Amino acid sequence: MALSRTLTLAIGVTACLGAGTANAQLGVMSREDLCSYLLRQGEGTWRKANELSGSLTSRDLLHYALILCETGAYPERIDRLFQVAVRMQDRDPESRGYGNFRWSWEDGAVLDYNAVEFCMQSGAVIWLRHRDALSDTARAVLREMMRYAIEGCRRHRVPPSYTNIALMNAQCLILLGEALGDDDVADEGYGRLDQFCLYTWENGIHEYDSPTYYGVDLDCLGLIEAFCGRRRGRRQARALLELLWTDIALNWYPAGQRLAGARSRDYNYLHGTGYLDAQLWACGWLEGEPNGGMGLIYPALARWRPDETLRQMSAQRLPRLVRQRWGTGGSRGRTHLLLRDVTLSTSGANYGPMDLPLTVDLPGARNLVRCYFIPDARRDPYGKKKVPAGPHEKTLHLRPFWTATQRRADALGLVMYRPGDYPDNPASLESHFVMPRDLDGLWVGGSRVFLSADEAPIRPVQAGQACSCAGAAPPLASASPGPVPWTGNLPGWL
Repeated sequence: MALSRTLTLAIGVTACLGAGTANAQLGVMSREDLCSYLLRQGEGTWRKANELSGSLTSRDLLHYALILCETGAYPERIDRLFQVAVRMQDRDPESRGYGNFRWSWEDGAVLDYNAVEFCMQSGAVIWLRHRDALSDTARAVLREMMRYAIEGCRRHRVPPSYTNIALMNAQCLILLGEALGDDDVADEGYGRLDQFCLYTWENGIHEYDSPTYYGVDLDCLGLIEAFCGRRRGRRQARALLELLWTDIALNWYPAGQRLAGARSRDYNYLHGTGYLDAQLWACGWLEGEPNGGMGLIYPALARWRPDETLRQMSAQRLPRLVRQRWGTGGSRGRTHLLLRDVTLSTSGANYGPMDLPLTVDLPGARNLVRCYFIPDARRDPYGKKKVPAGPHEKTLHLRPFWTATQRRADALGLVMYRPGDYPDNPASLESHFVMPRDLDGLWVGGSRVFLSADEAPIRPVQAGQACSCAGAAPPLASASPGPVPWTGNLPGWL
């Protein structure tokens, strides 16, 4: 098959702020404009902190406090931010959440045990860089808050496969320990960073190609590299930063201006963008208005920047074939073929209920719909219906058996819905392949399908049939796995 915009897809379905300060420019934004932007982003948090709004998060309180310290604006607000944060910290030594924080003001207890890391990501940096500028009251409150938070971080042990939280936990223990002169705490943080490095050396990045969590990973590593006290830790952070940015460059699709390919933990199925945009914009990979909200403070504080040769390589070395591992076991890997006008990618196994194990990316604007496979039991092929996921709501989907193989421009995926893979009495049970509406050609089961503007954009694919397409944008196909009645009159092509 010629390496062009023609890809063959088959799905088998069965029943079963620069140099350590905020003084450098980010993107094309001056320091003054950056400060103004960050302060505007924080006004909502300040309003909620005074109203004690239910949607107020402990993370944003410390995040905004760091921005005020870095910009020098509204120093009188910091005491209030710390006081509210203290009220959200669990200080009961008999509690499982001891030292941790309620994620939201409305939560009755600690429900998300990642909250302590998201708070202390900013809290430790405030102490390291600004403790002498704080009021006596704010300094005493923050020091006590950090002491409790150390216990929360120590108790919160996550596996290194939980990439973003494993890195943030290590970062917090390192910087909290060094900020307060507690070598035992810092040693524990460096030990957890060692464990992460060893795991990654052997298995690759487990939360792979994530347009959300790669941004969090880069924040954590940039802060370790900029502020940790030990040379070994800085070298490890630089090595991991280079690994992640090389990964980003290899999977970056210049014609679509986004991270492309099969991935884990995507919050935006349709467009494939996320919090990583803050880092991409800060490092000059994205043009236009700034991305990232208050999160831009972290790349502003970082010293390490990806070498321009990575971006040049990403743009010039096409076509290229990327293969990588994301965990233990022979099936836990992915393949990504990038051509100038299309990319095709598969993952050999399921990661979780938010991954996209088979994708196609097409050239065009960043808001162009991606092409992806999704197993669905609630009529949500576009990932728009959020469901409860612990203390949060997310667009979780099924975790059936999935496997795939890819030979350059040909990909074959198999999905199997076994008992227990879907809920009792599901609203639907479908395998979708979502694509943009416009296309040059579509074939189902060997017969070409023609669409008209006034036609319902839905086409079934029967068992044993292949769907192939060519051109700017192929469509969506839905197939019934068998055990659940399927009418064919369900959400379809965009």
